[in-house]
Amino acid sequence: MARAMVSATLPHSQPKENIFQPPNGNYILTMTANPLIGLPSGSTARLILIWLTTEAVKKKSLEIKLGKSFSSFLKKLEMRNSGGKRGNATRVREQMMRLLSCNISCTYIDKKKAYVNLINSHISRSFKLWWNPLQPEAKGIFKRFKDYLGKRFL
Repeated sequence: MARAMVSATLPHSQPKENIFQPPNGNYILTMTANPLIGLPSGSTARLILIWLTTEAVKKKSLEIKLGKSFSSFLKKLEMRNSGGKRGNATRVREQMMRLLSCNISCTYIDKKKAYVNLINSHISRSFKLWWNPLQPEAKGIFKRFKDYLGKRFL
């Protein structure tokens, strides 16, 4: 999957739609987002994807532990733990949710040979991320879930 992601890449900025499909010759990468969460984009999402791929290769395992705390994960990414609307913690949290929740399809089409190869994938089959939704910098995705599910559930 890492080679496919490098070949077709993630969106540079946040797409308006919940689907991203950049053309790349015979190769097509399609990313589909959960409408409540959105698609991953930008350098933060790329950094997380590179780190996850590197860890999986180093550990030779599909299970990756991010660390004992969110701060320790940010240190692994070599980022300062800054909050606020545009802080590292907020961006990493948001892009991590987007990256781990999107559906990815990699398709290779060779019309001359009448050949199609398709792989459906996720970065993660499942995940658990914890943060305090009452903190102002954690409102982005949490607010969308809260608005969707209603206050009685959250």
